[in-house]
Amino acid sequence: MGLRVLLKIGSLKSSSNSSSLRAPQSRYQELEVALDSSSTTINQLNENVESLKQQKKQVEHQLEEEKKANYGNTQSTNGAVRGESKDLVSHLQYSLQRIGELEQAPSAVSMQQQEEDRSENKSALQLEQQVKELQEKKLSEVKEMEMKEDIWTVRRRRHLGSCQTSQRTWRARRPW
Repeated sequence: MGLRVLLKIGSLKSSSNSSSLRAPQSRYQELEVALDSSSTTINQLNENVESLKQQKKQVEHQLEEEKKANYGNTQSTNGAVRGESKDLVSHLQYSLQRIGELEQAPSAVSMQQQEEDRSENKSALQLEQQVKELQEKKLSEVKEMEMKEDIWTVRRRRHLGSCQTSQRTWRARRPW
């Protein structure tokens, strides 16, 4: 009977040792699986970050191209308006000069000539009005272009802000 009790105690010790060995092994396996899962998640997040960086670069490049195009359009419009303005100013100066010459010798001018002068005076006033209208139109176009650039800037900042917000959200949710 004594030998039987000793064998029973020995088998209890060996079974408790094997169960205590199994528990750490299974815990290590769980930790290994969790580590692998974390590594996969980190890799996916790194890929997402790289993708977002690429998207940001593309958006910045696109905005830069649009800005250059808008600036070029503004410059060409400015040149055309300046050319038209110079022509109108030149014509206006000629008309004013002619009016001055005619005012110096009113007695020598016939009634028909006076009618032509009045007509030229009206033309000069019309030209002045056209110059003012062109200048106002150009000013309006320049303001519109500036507004468009401001809108693109705001959109870009919002887009970049949303990218930063999503990064902050990602950082807040990360498990480490």
